[in-house]
Amino acid sequence: MRQTLGAVAILLTVSAAASAQRSTNAAPGWFRVDHSARTVTMTIAAEQDASHISWNLNGFMNGNGTITVPEGYGITINFFNLDNLAHSIGVLEHWVIEPSATPDSIPAFPGAVSSNATSSTGATREGASETITFVASRKGRYVLMCLVPSFATGGMWINFNVAPGREAGVRDDR
Repeated sequence: MRQTLGAVAILLTVSAAASAQRSTNAAPGWFRVDHSARTVTMTIAAEQDASHISWNLNGFMNGNGTITVPEGYGITINFFNLDNLAHSIGVLEHWVIEPSATPDSIPAFPGAVSSNATSSTGATREGASETITFVASRKGRYVLMCLVPSFATGGMWINFNVAPGREAGVRDDR
């Protein structure tokens, strides 16, 4: 009995530590910050894995992740579509209640949206990639999402924050 309780305590401790680590801002391999150049470069994939019927961005969906970048930094997003449906990527103003089934393609920052973003046939196709670059010029709460109609309401969105100072990272809330 004592060994079982000890094993349970260790398991709970490791689980709590892993959960705490997931919820902090970290820098995964797909997210790079260069403070001297004032740039952030990230690689985002549509359908990173099979979670949530494959409608995810690097495995995140329905806001269960948050990307934070420093205000005034140049942002480069290398976007890859691994799904058999067309997808897009864009940083937009965060909505008040929930994503729209037919979102506007007006980016929060000039250049912060892929081409043909709201087209289910003209957005980034299966196996294709696109790079967007922009300056995160205003601190605030935004959203990184697929703008193809109904995909954001289906879960293809995560939080995108612009913070003052040098704060940067990815928080995993899965």
